[in-house]
Amino acid sequence: MTALDAPVRATAAVGYKAVVDHFVEHGLPAPESIELRDGGMRVWLIFGKNEWLDTLHVDDEVVVPIVGTDLERVHASGRLPGLLGQVKVELRYTRRAEMPAMQAVSA
Repeated sequence: MTALDAPVRATAAVGYKAVVDHFVEHGLPAPESIELRDGGMRVWLIFGKNEWLDTLHVDDEVVVPIVGTDLERVHASGRLPGLLGQVKVELRYTRRAEMPAMQAVSA
C-alpha cells in the first residue's frame, strides 16, 4: 500500500456514497453496477435511464451502434447535483436505435 492508496480509496468511497445517496434520495431505480473509473464513477443502468438523466447535469453524450442489432449503447457523461458538481458520473445504457435517415442510392 502506497501513501496515495488511502486518499484514493477515501475519494472513491465518497463518490460511491454520493451515487448511492443520489438514487435513494430521488427514488431512482438502483443501477446494475457502480464502478470507479478514471475521472469519475461509471453507472450501468437497465431501468430508469430517463429518470436518471433528468436528475443529472449531463455534459456530453456519445452513442455507439451495436453491430448486427437495432440497439445502440449510450455513454452520457455528467455530474451529480450537490457537492459543487464534483462527483462526475458516466451513465451507460442500451436503447433502441433511432431510424437512420433515408439515403439516396444511385444505380
